[in-house]
This record gives sequence, structure tokens and C-alpha cells, in this order.
Amino acid sequence: MSPWKNDPMMATTPRQTPRATAVEKSGYWNQMSDSRLKSLKRRYVVLKNNQLSFSRTAKHISKGEDPLMKIAVADIISVAKITQQGSTYAFQLVTQSAKYQFMTDSERTTHEWVTTLNAVIKGSTIRDLATRCAPVEASISGWMTKVRCGHSKRVYASLVRHKLMFFKNSEDTVPCGFTQLKGARIMDKQKMSSDEYSGSSDEQNADKSPQTQKKDTYSLSIEMANEDPLYIVLRSSEEKEKWLYFLRAASGDATLCGSPFAILVQRMLAEGGAPDSPLWKDLLLTSCDDTPKETLMDFEGADKKKALEIAKATYLFVSVLMRPIAAQYHIDLAQNILSTAMQHEFLRNEVYAQLIKLTSGSMPFSIQGWKLLAMAIPLFVPTQYSLLWLLKKHIARWCMKTGDESNMAEYCQCALERVLRVGGREAGPSRLETTSVLTRDPTSTKFPHSISVRLPNGQYQVVEFDGSTEIGQCLSSLCLKLGIRPALLSGYALYIDDPTTKGLQLLKGKQKLCDCLYEWEVRQRDVLRGRVSADCNATLSLRMRHYWRHLICNETAMERSFLVWRMAEELVCGRIPTSPQLAEQLAALYAQLSYGDAPAQMTEEQFTFITKQFYPSKMLDVACLKSLRSSLHSSWSELCGMGEADAIRVILQVLRKWPLFGCHLQAAGMRTSNERKVFLALADTAVHVIDHRHFDVIRSFPYNRLASFGGFHNDFMLTAERMLLPESHPEETSRERVTFSMEKHEVEQLTLHLAEYIRCQKLVWKVSK
Repeated sequence: MSPWKNDPMMATTPRQTPRATAVEKSGYWNQMSDSRLKSLKRRYVVLKNNQLSFSRTAKHISKGEDPLMKIAVADIISVAKITQQGSTYAFQLVTQSAKYQFMTDSERTTHEWVTTLNAVIKGSTIRDLATRCAPVEASISGWMTKVRCGHSKRVYASLVRHKLMFFKNSEDTVPCGFTQLKGARIMDKQKMSSDEYSGSSDEQNADKSPQTQKKDTYSLSIEMANEDPLYIVLRSSEEKEKWLYFLRAASGDATLCGSPFAILVQRMLAEGGAPDSPLWKDLLLTSCDDTPKETLMDFEGADKKKALEIAKATYLFVSVLMRPIAAQYHIDLAQNILSTAMQHEFLRNEVYAQLIKLTSGSMPFSIQGWKLLAMAIPLFVPTQYSLLWLLKKHIARWCMKTGDESNMAEYCQCALERVLRVGGREAGPSRLETTSVLTRDPTSTKFPHSISVRLPNGQYQVVEFDGSTEIGQCLSSLCLKLGIRPALLSGYALYIDDPTTKGLQLLKGKQKLCDCLYEWEVRQRDVLRGRVSADCNATLSLRMRHYWRHLICNETAMERSFLVWRMAEELVCGRIPTSPQLAEQLAALYAQLSYGDAPAQMTEEQFTFITKQFYPSKMLDVACLKSLRSSLHSSWSELCGMGEADAIRVILQVLRKWPLFGCHLQAAGMRTSNERKVFLALADTAVHVIDHRHFDVIRSFPYNRLASFGGFHNDFMLTAERMLLPESHPEETSRERVTFSMEKHEVEQLTLHLAEYIRCQKLVWKVSK
């Protein structure tokens, strides 16, 4: 059958349009039966007032006799032509309680009746929805792509009883079409090819993109007798499993398929999964006496062997008591189980099936199973809707009890709600995360994990998080605790130390913190060739990423303090132009900030600290230490009585006289100038190329003129628009490309910094207006 917009049912004549009182159609039908004495019963049929009336002849109607049989249009599920031996004019009429087969005198008459009845059925359904006072209660609703006869369309679908309604928008109350599901065959088209879509222009392309193949994976087909199949394409496997269950239930398909455990889950889903249901005591959910010899879910070939290994490892984790002196064994085993499931998606349902079974109360150390479940939930959720439903019911059932298992169930319930809201993870569990859950009680606090963040002034602040916490959420919490403006306005970001390059790596706001810690552990393991000690942890740092010159009047006291300490690092590294006299004065100010008033005699410890933390290293290498010590102590003594706030104010007042104060500087070699050493300075409005030695601005590229930027043949390239002079050559391009040499990791970080600067620049201007 064609899509609704091309449906012949919509092309009915005025005489066939459904009305309340007029006779819409009448004629003789031959009712076909299995009786050998009389196989054909000729009946006069009248379609009127959304009802089919069957009489012996037309005269019986004119005499006012009661019809032999009546069928309400609302009770008709489908009308379709059939191929019947001995007749080419047959059609079948299916109701809620029976199937009828009829034939007419000609093929044209049969076609007219089938077309008219389908139009009346559709009109009756739409009229009923349009005149309802209360909204229709749908079993399931959502957006999908409907494909039939090569035509695809994005629609909003709602399943109402045995009809799948299609709407143009989610707010519409009158459908643009519907499909009867009673008696339909619902198939999972997971392994189908796109050719089954019968020639849609999108599927005729020889080169199928991965995105198209992914859509094919999440497809279902609805097949009715003597009709073209209808395909629905969904966005995820979870949506597919959910729609598959409800569509099969609406079609009356009572077939239970899959492994015995999967059949049990389907039975529980059909019954509602009440907490006191006897199905919760089924041996498939409670028997955990021996090591698993079969998987709980269905697998084929090599996948079954891998799934059985995971099932045995999960059983081993729960069945062996974790002792404090040997906790490392369970930590490693938990990381291996969950990391393997993250790498192989087909194993995730098996992990959850085993954990549901092992936490059913039949294991002596089931609390360990609950802890493994608490670590698995933030990583991924079951891909099958029925298993996800069982997991929710299982957790809710244990939440109603008391004890440690009940507390863990409440924790898992909160974690499940959170992961369904924000999404799963991209990497496996980190050692910090695993150790925190297994060796401590995660239910005692909302955020069971914690990590120290190094602040610009050298102090540390502890940040708490869970398995679903994003970097942006940690940063917001940190800004609130420290008393600084939000990260967008203050310009601060979180960095993590890179074991490979020994530098710092910028973390994005949407990244999960646990994913970052796991990736750090992988790089650390590669650097140390697998030998990673238990006390080896990542270091997070809070550093200024952006500096907005037009917002300095809104800086908080803590921000100014952090900014002063950050400039100290820049001074030591020689990324701020200073003279020896200015460097001594600044070092004296920092000494007053760190120690207060100068003592009568500067100690060796104080001199070493001041020169290493606040004095340019290149100047220190060539300076006379005795003379420097004397001049520093003299300058420091002149600042007697200056408070911390005054010292910060004076330092910033002096340093802000440099036009490029606050810029992020990246050392590079300028390819177009014989590898001339330069700094790329990222400011709030442009990228400046400055001389490495004298800090003179060589070139400036405003952000609004940048066409592209990023890595190019292991170099960093800037492509900018430029104005052409009237006397320029006709073939001269209006774009200029400048290339800089630097390390690969520096190219990646600089590209990320520049992209964030440009993105945040637009947001900051909107917020600060």
C-alpha cells in the first residue's frame, strides 16, 4: 500500500465520502465459507452510518426487515484483497472476533469496495480522534522515520490500542495516517540491508555512509497480509527494543522467543512485574549455586564464548569475599569486566542479566554484586528495553527493603535516573572510581568520589563527583566554592597532567571526569610499560584559559589573587617582557605578598624560593647572586607595611601596562620566515604573532578574519581573509596561509584553545551586554 499522501483511499468520490446519514455504498457480495453443501452465500450489503448491514436481497431492506448480520466499521481491523482459488475478485474483512471472506461480480467492484471501506475506516478513526474531549492515552510515542514503497518521511507516532497513529507534529491531535496492527507480523530488521526498503533514493547510493548503516541497524518492519511492508527507523537500540515489545503486544503476537531467561523477562513484562509476583522466585533468577555453564542471553558462535567468560568472571567477583588486604584482586577484576563490556557492546546485556541474578538475595556476598552494579550503571545501560525494565523493577523492589542491599539499591536507582538523563560514558572505570566504590560505602554521600585540584596559588581544593559528573559541573562547583565568577566570565578551566608530554591537557566541559581519569591511566600505563602503582593518581589543575580585558572591573578578590600567581609563572618562563630592574621590583612585591614585611636578614631559603618562583630564569642564570640578593632585600624592605591586597593591586597595575597581558602564549617556529622563533599570543579579539625575544607584534589576525585553523602536515596553520589591492594580480587569492612548526600535542592543544576562545567570545559579549 502506498504512503498516505499517495493513498488511493484518499481519492474517493463524493458519494463514497463518509457521512452520518446518507447511504455510502451498496451492492451484492458472495460470502465464502468452508461448507461443502453451500460454499457461496449471496448477500445484499449496505454501508451506512459507519455500519455494514447484510440482507438476503434489496427487497428485504425495502420491506423494513432486520438485516441478517451487522458489522460496525469501528470493529473492522483491516480490509484487503486476497488471492482465492477459483476467484480473482475476493477480499478479506478482519474484525476483532472473526475473519470473513467475500467476492463480488468483477475486479472493479471489489477494488471499489476495498477502497471505500478503507477510506471509511480511516475517516471514522480520524473523526473519533478529532471529536474527543480528552486526549488519547498512547502506550508509547516518539519520533521515527516511516518508510513504505521507497518513500520515507519523518513522523511522530503514537500507539493507541491496536493502531499506530502518525502525526506531522507532536502537538497534533488529528493523525495524518495510521496502520492497523492486529494480526500484523512485527519483525526486527537488525541484519537487513537497505535494499529491503524497495528503492528509496537514499538507499540506491552505492556508497553507504556509516550513519546510514547505523540507521538500518535500528529498524523494524510491520508486515500485513497482501500489503507492502512498512518499515520504521529509530535512533537507538533501546528505542527499537521498546517499540518492538509494544508493537508485538498490540499486534497480538504472543510468541515468546529467545533464551529461557529472555522468555522469563518477557513474561514478567507482560504481567507487570509486581514486587510480590512468584516469577521473582523463579530458579532462573535465584539459582546461583554453581559457576555459570550457559549464558543468560542468546549469542552465536565466538560471541557466546566471550559472553560465558564474562558471566564466569562476574560470578567469581560476587562469590569470593573481598578482604581489605586483598582488595586489589577485586579492583582489577571489576575493571576488566566493565572495560570488556565497554569495548564489546553485545556483552552489556549479559553483564546486567548476571548482576540482576546475583543480587537477587541468594548469594552470601551479594553486596559485592550491588557495588559492581553501581559501577556499571554510569558506564552503560542495557540495550534491550525489556532488560532495562527488569533492572528498574529489580532495583525498585530492593529499595522497599531494609539493610545494606537496600541502601545500595537506592544509590543504584539515583545513578540509573542520572545516566538515563545525561547519557553513558565513553571509557571504562578508572582505578580511583573502582577503589572508591569497593573500599568505601558509596551510599554515605551523594558524590562517592573525590579528587584534589591544584589552584594557581599552589594550594589544593577537593572536588566531589560521581560516575556521571561532567567537567563543566565540577568547574561550576569549584568556582562557587572559591568565590570566583562562572567559568565563562572568569576564563578558568580544568587541566590534567599528560604523562606522555609532561605538560597540561585542557579538559572539555562535556567530558565525563571519570572518562578523563581512565584515559590518563591508560597513557600512564603505556609510559611506565604497565607498571602503575596504586598511589599513582592524576593531577587536576585550575588555570586561566581566557582573559577578557573588558571585564576586569568585575573581577573578584580571589580572581585577582589567582591572576597574580599565574603571572609569576609567566615571569619565570620569560613570557612577559621585563628589564632587570623591573624584575627585581616585581620579585620584591611577590616576597612581600608571600612573607609579609622583610626580615633584618634574608635567609637562604627565602632567597631560593623568591628567585625560583618569581624571578625570570634566564636572568637568574646570568645574574650575580650576591648583588641580586642585596638589591632584592633592599627593595623588599622598602615595602614594609604593605598589605596583601595592596601588593596584588600594584603587581597587576604594573603588569597590565603590557598590551598583551593575559594572553595565552605558545612558542613556535614561523615557517615562512626561516623558522624564526615567535610566540602565538591568543587574545580576546585576535591571534598575535610576536617576536620571541623582544615581544614586538609581527602580525595580527582578528578572529572575524580567520577562515580556518588547525593541524596541517604536523604543523599549525592559520588561514585568514585579506584585502586585495586594485593592482593585485587577477589570479591572486584573497586568503593567506601562515604555517608554524611545533610539536603534535602542542598543535592539538593550541587548536582546542583557539576554538574555545572564538566560541566563548560570542557568548561573553552576549552575557556582558
